[in-house]
Amino acid sequence: MKSRADIKDKTIRQFLSKISGTLSRLQGLKLKQLDKRIESLQYNISTFSDRKVKAGLIGITSSGKSSLLNILLGTGVQVLKEQSKATTNIVIFCTKSEEPELEINFESGETITKKGEDILSESLWQYTSEDENPRNQLNIKYIKLSLPTFILDSNIEITDTPGLDAYGLKDHEDLTLREFLPQADLVVYFSSIRSPMKDADRASLNRILDADQRAVFVQTCKGAV
Repeated sequence: MKSRADIKDKTIRQFLSKISGTLSRLQGLKLKQLDKRIESLQYNISTFSDRKVKAGLIGITSSGKSSLLNILLGTGVQVLKEQSKATTNIVIFCTKSEEPELEINFESGETITKKGEDILSESLWQYTSEDENPRNQLNIKYIKLSLPTFILDSNIEITDTPGLDAYGLKDHEDLTLREFLPQADLVVYFSSIRSPMKDADRASLNRILDADQRAVFVQTCKGAV
């Protein structure tokens, strides 16, 4: 006799199979406006069984997201660029692993994978920073970075996202709220204590809550006051 857990797993697999079939039919329609949504759902389905808690760091530009993630990475160096303007322009998934690994995924479908202690020998800024890779001219879809020094458990994935409300960079906000947000199990929303909550904060938080996302609100930059 099958247990309740076995029955539940079978039901979930059947449900995911139906979704996959629906996505395949949607792809057959070749509607470009649906491409990114379909890709996002396909990614969610492919990673469903890995049991990782996917937490996203979200907030307006210069709220401290990359600064916190640099600490969590545990390398003692500035792996991700920190500055008081729009910086991160792609989604970066970070987690703990036994061996350092860097995976760079391009919009074309090409993937570059590097392993070993020297993966950070050249700066990631050339891929992740608006200064070095303006408007994401390299057409990077996302980056995965796994390090033994990452200070959280291996079943937790932390994601750095492009800042919201960056002047002239609406694509940053779309990438964070439209493409990444549906993937997240938890949103950690950052707001700098250096200035009162802005209208952009309120609008973004409303979108997150409207999406029924679990959210933690964090005020940063306390030492600057």
